[in-house]
Amino acid sequence: MHHPYLRRMPPKSTGREMFGVPFAERLLRESALSPRTCWPLSRRSRPRAFTTPVGRFAAPRGRVDEVVASGGGCHNRTLMRFLAEAFAPVPVRFADDFGIPVDAKEAMAFAILAHETMAGRPGNLPAATGATRPVILGKILPGRRWPHR
Repeated sequence: MHHPYLRRMPPKSTGREMFGVPFAERLLRESALSPRTCWPLSRRSRPRAFTTPVGRFAAPRGRVDEVVASGGGCHNRTLMRFLAEAFAPVPVRFADDFGIPVDAKEAMAFAILAHETMAGRPGNLPAATGATRPVILGKILPGRRWPHR
């Protein structure tokens, strides 16, 4: 719970590169935690990552009326129950409620990034990713045909 990432102000982004298997293995090796106690850690870090910035980041800019969840975690009833409890009275809703399938988030995000690349516009957020400047993501290789198998 003292990891520096959890104290960073949004916008921010992370994934397996920071909190993947090597992190979990080191955490288990260097602490008294067991795999069974890591679940509460995960459970506590998500709402904390939200509620701490709400006070310092979101609240001065406006009221938080709802939280929208998407991705594979939406299928985990236990996780969703914990999130609903942690964010109460702010409702936690699914992206499905807005016509965006929870399982399509990543595919849709990559489609948007591809569109931005094709339009010649930067697709990164340096404030969230730590990049030094906005850049056009990916490469377009005209005339290149990928082998079909």
